[in-house]
Formats: sequence, C-alpha cells, structure tokens
Amino acid sequence: MGKTIADATAEVGRMVEMVEAACAIPTTMQGRVLEDVSRKHRCRDDPPAGRGLRGDRPVQLPAMVPFWFLPFAIACGNTFVLKPSEQVPLTQQIASRSSTRSICPGVVNLVQRRREIVEGILDHPGIDAVSFVGSAPVARLVYERAAKSASGEALGGAKNHIVVMPDAVIDKTVDGILGSAFGAAGQRCMRDRWWSPSATPTSS
Repeated sequence: MGKTIADATAEVGRMVEMVEAACAIPTTMQGRVLEDVSRKHRCRDDPPAGRGLRGDRPVQLPAMVPFWFLPFAIACGNTFVLKPSEQVPLTQQIASRSSTRSICPGVVNLVQRRREIVEGILDHPGIDAVSFVGSAPVARLVYERAAKSASGEALGGAKNHIVVMPDAVIDKTVDGILGSAFGAAGQRCMRDRWWSPSATPTSS
C-alpha cells in the first residue's frame, strides 16, 4: 500500500513484540486474589474465556494491528478468524502460513473476499467477539450487527487530531506533525470507537 521499507520493517518488529508479550500469558493470566482491597471486600482476577474471536484489520498497519489481538486470543484458549483488508491481503497470508506451521490446525483461520464473508462471520453463533477497523459507515454497521450475537469492537473514521500548545518545542513538534500526517503513506490516525455490550455507541 505504498509504505516505506523503514516503516514496514518497524511494523513487523512490533508484530513480533506482540507475540513475545503474549508468550508471558501463562504467568500473567493465572488469576489472583487481592485480599482486603477495601473493608469486607476482596478482588478476584480470573482469565477470560471464549470460543472464537474474529478480527478485520486495517490497510495501513496490516502486520502489526492483527497481532494486537491474535496471539493474545490464542494464548487465552480461543480460536481466531482473520479477514485482512482486500487491499493488502499478502501480509497476513505470509503471517498465517508461519502461524499454521507452529500451532494446531484450525486455531488461526484466514479468510478472504468481502461482504458475504463478513456477514457470515458476524452472524455465526460460534464467534464470541468481533473487532473491526475501517471506514466509519462500515464500522457502525459491523458494531450494530455484531452486538446482536457477540461482543463487538469497531474502530472507524480516520481522524488525525493534533493540538499544539503554546509551550511546544517547535522543531520536535513539526517533526511529529510531519510524521503523523505523512507516515504510513498518510494513514496515521486516531479513530472513533464503538464497543459492545454498551447502551449507546460513543466516540473517543
């Protein structure tokens, strides 16, 4: 999608870091009890469980963003269905081949095509959670449909908010603005987020 070699290399490095972090889950997700959090109360921390999770990932970070979810979902005992953007499908095809060589068949599943696949995933009773990154109109539709049968997260509408304060260091600020505006082929962004189950979609 027009990304520079340096940007792509850095992104793949972040993808590997997510796998390394997920490898710590046997320790960090054992569950614990915190005694006497407040008077007559204690806190119990239990690992999450689910049957299947599905992710639909963005154009601008096709290597890194799926791996914000995939290795952690697997480490928590879930299967994962990934539908990459049809504009950049090869990145996750390569990553998927590596994954299927190292884990049991059917744990990581890569699907292609467009609307019919997405609709089937959103309505599937065996999928517990859905995550989407893309345009705002599609994100709202995914959120509303996924929330009927599963937990849903939808990030849509790329916006790049920058506020420069009076005491900003000008040189570093200009470098940050240029990197934010033009890095990742101009697709650095913050996004509206909808999360279910909540009563009303909210933006952040």
